[in-house]
This record gives sequence, C-alpha cells and structure tokens, in this order.
Amino acid sequence: MSEMIQVKVEAKKIVLDWMSSNAFIQVNKSLLRKIGDTNTILLSETIRQYERWEQKGKLQDDGSFYWIQMDCEIETGYSRSTQQRAYKDMEKRGLLKTYNKQFNIKGKDRSVRFIKLFFPAIANLMFSDDTEIIESIRNKYADLKEKNQDSKNKSKEKSMIHFESSLDMTGMIQNESSGWVKMNHLDDSKWITNKKDSSIKKDKSIKKDIKNLSIQDEVKKLNIPSSIVEFLEKKIDRLILLHIAPLEIQILFQEYASKTGHAEFLSVLNDVLKVNHYEYGFKAYMTASLKNYLTNRSKKESMDDSKASKPIRTEKSTIIDDLEKGVSEKSFEWTDEGRLKAARLKARHQPHNLTDEDRKILIQAGEKIS
Repeated sequence: MSEMIQVKVEAKKIVLDWMSSNAFIQVNKSLLRKIGDTNTILLSETIRQYERWEQKGKLQDDGSFYWIQMDCEIETGYSRSTQQRAYKDMEKRGLLKTYNKQFNIKGKDRSVRFIKLFFPAIANLMFSDDTEIIESIRNKYADLKEKNQDSKNKSKEKSMIHFESSLDMTGMIQNESSGWVKMNHLDDSKWITNKKDSSIKKDKSIKKDIKNLSIQDEVKKLNIPSSIVEFLEKKIDRLILLHIAPLEIQILFQEYASKTGHAEFLSVLNDVLKVNHYEYGFKAYMTASLKNYLTNRSKKESMDDSKASKPIRTEKSTIIDDLEKGVSEKSFEWTDEGRLKAARLKARHQPHNLTDEDRKILIQAGEKIS
C-alpha cells in the first residue's frame, strides 16, 4: 500500500482528470483487477455524475448528490439489484456511501438515493500496487496449462494401452510364407516374426476361440430367419470387434421385419457392420439406418407413382393441347413445315379457329379448305 493521500483537493483532481468524455464509460485497468468489472464501471459512471452535478453547482452541503436507480440503469445497463450489490461492496471498501432521503412529490412520498464519494480512498486504490494480483493471475493460468498438459499425457497413455490391448485381437495375421507374424506397433512399416512368444500367442488364440464359440452359440439360438443366421456366422469377428450382442439384432429384426422384409433388413445390417465405430452404440446406429432406409424407400415409391400417373404426351397431342389452351403461335419458333402441320391439325380438329394466315398456308400447299 502506498502512503495515504492527505490532501483531498489533489485526490479529487486526480480522480476527476481520469474522466474525460461523457460519451463513454472510461474504465481503469488497475481498478478492474482490484474490485472487478461491475464495481469499476459503476464507480466510473458515478464519478461522472458527481462531476455533472458539481458543474451545475447542485451538490449537497456534504458533497453528495442524488442519482436514481432508473437513470443509473439507463446509463450503465445495470439492474436495480446489481446496483445495490455493487454499491454495498464499494461501501465495505470505503470508496463511497449511499443513503436515502424522503421527498413529497405530487402528493406522494418518494425515496431518493444519494451518493457521497470518498475521493482519497478511491485515488489510493487506483494507485496502489497490484503486482501481487497480476502474479496471481499468471500463476493461475500457468497451473491451468500444467493441468491440461498432464491431462493430455494421461490421454496419450490410455490410448497406447488401448492400442496395445487391441493387438490381442487384430495384431495377428496369417502370412503364407512365414507363418504367424505380429505387427510391431512402434513402427507400422516393419514386421517381426513371432517365435519368442509362441506360447503367449497360443494362449490368446485359445481365449479367442472360446469367445468365438460363445458368440456362435448365441447366433445359432436366435429366433430369426436362417439366411440372417448364416450371414451372422460369417461375421463373428465383426460382432466381437464391435461388441455387438446377437440378441440386439434379433430384437431389431422383430421390430422392423414387418416393415422391411428379410432381404432388406439383411442389406441394412450388412452396411452397418462395415462401420468401425458406433458413437452411440450399435442398436442406436442400426435403428437410425433402418429408419433412414424406410424414409428413402417411401420417397422413391412416391416418385415412381408420380411418374406412372403422368400421361405421356405425343407430338400431335402436344400441339393440339396447346391450340386448345389458346397458346399463340407467335410463342413458338415455327418453321414452314411446322406452320403447315399446325394448320392441317387445326383444320382437321378445330376448323372454326382457322385464321386467314392458316388458310393461306393450306392453299399454298394445295390443301382443300371446306
């Protein structure tokens, strides 16, 4: 804390010089760090109000002035409750004091808020050392950065453990010339023979076979068409890899079989099993896929029905229809042959609508006009 400023006149001048424009609420950064944004903004505008009343010579004897809550909200945007909380906090800090006076306005008693500013305390707060606050903020973000880095490192460790464990299921492949080999996950471009851990490989292979047999038994017991059962028996590895319970497939089939049919359900299931990850689980993904399939099928059927019901217009019927609708011949790019053809059709089907131009064309063509 710096030494208290003793001369009130100097403290007042320092604080008032800080405010230079009525169009904006000026905010001191040091005060922001010390008392927060709401207090700082409200204090800044309160000081400006003091300056306005002082210039008009309308300050109270004790240097206070009135500023009603409505006008304060118009100037700052702060509600009544926010004003009350902020002023109460600043009173505790010794920066100002608020009190109410009763006035009789138009026959009604009205309470008006008055504010008295303590300029020495405000000036002292403005210029007090805030190095500790700045260091505290920096340390807070340094700690946050360290925590984020620790979190990233733990995430990487979990990913590596998950990757290594996934090799138990997917890291073994059959090579025609060298027998069983294992992928070296530290360098995907290299392959190493699996001679040293043949016993480990054998143990894992036995566990996998046992799991396969368990899933196969579940598939065989499903109450669904044999074509789907046979399909699932060929996809045992996918069911295990994606953690799909065969019973879920039976439940979905029983729900949608009447809408899709066996073949269509199997087609959707085949597409879904090609996906390598289900964010919300297999059942949700399969349900969404079935609904999407039914929606698209319905749209396609509607389009097919629309095309089937639409009559096919021949060249002759098109011209006749256009003539019946009273379409002007000038709206077409007629050739001599086209004009003759149109005149013949009109003479045959609508002789009463023949124009002088139509008759001229027919006579030039050697046609008889009745």
